[in-house]
Amino acid sequence: MLNITHTETIADTTPYAISQMQRQVLLDVEGIPVFWVASPEDTILQKLRWGKASQSEEQWRDVLGILKLRALSLDNDYLKKWAEQLDLVEILTRALGEAGVNDS
Repeated sequence: MLNITHTETIADTTPYAISQMQRQVLLDVEGIPVFWVASPEDTILQKLRWGKASQSEEQWRDVLGILKLRALSLDNDYLKKWAEQLDLVEILTRALGEAGVNDS
């Protein structure tokens, strides 16, 4: 599944939304036009938010997959900071443990 957002029409001006936009990554895949994607950390946080609200097992599996795949390159300080501000500390800690990722 792919979510596409037209960034010029986003009305969310919360500090977290602004941070997400500042951290987006330009993806360059051979054979297709370049495009912006959310950082792995923001994808994790957003999926935790959606999953917490919906109890979606799919969101949970996605989070665990990203954590396992990107464990060594994640910005853990950023994850912790926003998990605290978004009330996701408990669920992030659970995800890190289940994924076998050291969050230190």
